Amino acid sequence: MNDKTTYCFLDFETTGLDYRKDQIIEVGIIKTNSKFEEIDCVNFFVQLEDGRFLPSPIIELTGITKRDLDSGIPLRIAKEAIARFIGNSIVVCHHAAFDLGFIHDVIKPDFYCTRTIHCIYHPDESHTLINISKKLGFPNKTQHRALTDAENTKKLFKYFVQNIGEDGIKVFKNKLIYMPDRPYRYLPDNAVLMT
Repeated sequence: MNDKTTYCFLDFETTGLDYRKDQIIEVGIIKTNSKFEEIDCVNFFVQLEDGRFLPSPIIELTGITKRDLDSGIPLRIAKEAIARFIGNSIVVCHHAAFDLGFIHDVIKPDFYCTRTIHCIYHPDESHTLINISKKLGFPNKTQHRALTDAENTKKLFKYFVQNIGEDGIKVFKNKLIYMPDRPYRYLPDNAVLMT
């Protein structure tokens, strides 16, 4: 990889699955150099916008409460901070179209989707980050929390780079694969769908 390349391993917890109706509630981003050495990291809660509520299934899934979000930062400021933090880095997410949909109005970065890569190399296996993390032996202190999921995405991407090589991984830059179990609600402008 280019020595000047930086990656931002990103995960959001949200109020739901649709970027048009839902919002980010927790941000976890780990910035690394091309050797996956950490440069910086952010993890924070985002306040609910007026008129929004935190659905019970999300509370049960994440453990995040309204009290946590009350101490967070406003959504507009959060999005601006995310865009500044990412800058020119390549973003890596486990479900890139999902996460990037929530920030498409402030940044449109180049990206890798670890779920897409996993679908190509392990089509008959579960593609959830939790199941892949268990299979590969990544520690999973907290499930469905942004920073833990960002850390496991980093480990998964590093695993793929080590196993298919730097040239092999480049094939997947800005690529997505159709996933019938979770149809895309948002497709990045620079995305190319693989068949």
